[in-house]
Amino acid sequence: MEKPVKYINHEVADTLDSTNAFEGPEKLLEIWFAPKEPHVSAMAQPRQGLLAVPRQVWETMLNLVQCKVLSMLSYEGLDSYVLSESSFFVYPHVLILKTCGTTTLLDGLPRMLEIVADYTRTIDPSPLRIFYSRRSFMFPDRQLHPHRSWEDETAVLKQYFPDGQAMEFGAGKDKWYMFSCVQSQVGKTCDNFNDFSLEIMMTDLDPAAANLFSFDAVRSLNSPPGTPTSANPMESSMLSIDSMASSVGCEPDDDDPGHHQGNILTKATEIDEIYPTVTNQAIDSFAFAPCGYSCNGVIDAERYFSIHVTPETGFSYASFETNVPPQRFGMTHLDVIQKVLSIFRPANFTLVLFEEGKPKLGLPAGLSDKYSPTCEVSQSVGNYKMWYQTYRLT
Repeated sequence: MEKPVKYINHEVADTLDSTNAFEGPEKLLEIWFAPKEPHVSAMAQPRQGLLAVPRQVWETMLNLVQCKVLSMLSYEGLDSYVLSESSFFVYPHVLILKTCGTTTLLDGLPRMLEIVADYTRTIDPSPLRIFYSRRSFMFPDRQLHPHRSWEDETAVLKQYFPDGQAMEFGAGKDKWYMFSCVQSQVGKTCDNFNDFSLEIMMTDLDPAAANLFSFDAVRSLNSPPGTPTSANPMESSMLSIDSMASSVGCEPDDDDPGHHQGNILTKATEIDEIYPTVTNQAIDSFAFAPCGYSCNGVIDAERYFSIHVTPETGFSYASFETNVPPQRFGMTHLDVIQKVLSIFRPANFTLVLFEEGKPKLGLPAGLSDKYSPTCEVSQSVGNYKMWYQTYRLT
């Protein structure tokens, strides 16, 4: 069982103040590359392809995006970064960057492509597939160029991917935007890594659930022994505070307040139980001051999930994203979705599912008797099948 090497950027993590960070909906960029023909077999070896790029080099790109690395889990086949604004994942042939707030994600695209060309000898620098997506912003007037409008974002992407297609789904505050450019060379990637992703974007969280994701709520765990218990999981977990403060699946080295509090939240809210049958799991968690939460979970050293929460009253938001195939662990999409919904109890949420090749699963009908569907769309995108659904509390 591979254990990750963990890095914590204490210079940033110890002093980060997120008082004014409240734009929850993220910008999500995923780029796939292919190995050069002579190096296909070599890509199966540890730390090949994009994993050969040092963290410090990726940080030059993240600086342009206006976010910082808080911590990192490093494996033979995956690097997982928790950022000051969301997450960054690096596979030997795939980059996944997700940033919230007023970050300028697309400002980092030229540098990202430059790094791939300059630092990796085994990777074809011409992207094989690219996906960029986001939900409607809650405060679009506060975004910076090129993220002030979908038209501006599309114009930037078209400069690099002129054959790409821009699409819009849904309406109003639940509208979801996607730009994709997918080449037809199916099977050109370096292994049988079947692509799959599930994204849940939740708004109007139940106040009791949202309030857990604050520094004050975590501090309440340190109440004196004998304090009456409550249905609130944060309050009923006081006797296990020491065990909850340690990382899930990592060495106990999280001695800054953000990681320490984040570990407690992960266990108190049962985020670490979303995939209950998993035996090889590491979760890198961070709690922001005065409120907010991020985590990256890595399962079997190769698949990930990420959660990001902005719990402020009036514009609360949480997101869950994963490429963990649920059937591998005796679960269905419905099982995973219901576990996530039970943590945040949103009044509204959007589901987006991508499956490569011939889809076998799809999204379940009759998701929950608590929610009613308001929009349902399915569409082919290159070699992918995409489902988009929105729900509201009945």
